Amino acid sequence: MAWPPGTDRPVVDRLAPGRGAWLHPTESCMGALRQGDLARAFRRTVSPEELGSAVAAYRAAVTRVGGNG
Repeated sequence: MAWPPGTDRPVVDRLAPGRGAWLHPTESCMGALRQGDLARAFRRTVSPEELGSAVAAYRAAVTRVGGNG
């Protein structure tokens, strides 16, 4: 997951430009995420809404590729 410069939300794309965060495709990993985790990885403030949106996008991407979440 990366947060490319100039965008309003993170994207699930390992080749995207910008700061990124590696996440395990498991529910326990995604469920354990806190605001500070992504804020540290992306080096920017992450609101609760942005955290929820990022987790939802990641869950959707994992489901599309058949991850084991």
